Amino acid sequence: MGRIEKGFNGGFKGKVGKIVGSSWRELDYIRSVPKRSSVPATTKQLIQQAKFALAVRFLQPFKEILNIGYQNQNSGRSTGYNMALRETLYTAVSGEFPNLSLDYSKIIISKGGLAKPEGLQFVSNQPEELIFTWLPRSNDLNARASDKAIILMFNAGKETYSESFAEVTRMDGECMVSMPAIYSGDVMHAYFFFVSEKGDRCSESVYAGQATVA
Repeated sequence: MGRIEKGFNGGFKGKVGKIVGSSWRELDYIRSVPKRSSVPATTKQLIQQAKFALAVRFLQPFKEILNIGYQNQNSGRSTGYNMALRETLYTAVSGEFPNLSLDYSKIIISKGGLAKPEGLQFVSNQPEELIFTWLPRSNDLNARASDKAIILMFNAGKETYSESFAEVTRMDGECMVSMPAIYSGDVMHAYFFFVSEKGDRCSESVYAGQATVA
């Protein structure tokens, strides 16, 4: 059953016959119920579907970070998640179908005009912790001392994610992130970018590499 919203002049949500009403980013729209095709997918379609599924599986769990990281891009009504998905499909999927994989080093989770972190490294020398270091350089244009660090960490073996929004600035040059004990011996991939103190500007993300949790 469909539901009319905002009176008879508003949009509706739900299904009425062969019409479906919905909304996206405050825009009401209607569409027809898709027809099931009896025509087998072509090899090209199967390849594209496999690439799409691979990218979505990786990106979807941290879509809110992507919406922050891509906020300054001229995208019309596209979300940061959608832009990151296109970027990943274009640059980071490798291999031959059906043996497709993601090149983690080519995934970009943020874009913007702030200066990227320089000399970024991360290691795990003590149990249950990762240490990130970078060069504490700033200026009055695109690298403010007050820019804050956002770190995304991906556990490749367990396919889980950890995020850090700690109050660490560009000028601190170092950040320690705690890891759960069950991560000991696991390989972590990390991505790092800066966001302005007001939260309205970002740098392009940097792939920090990978490290094994001590």
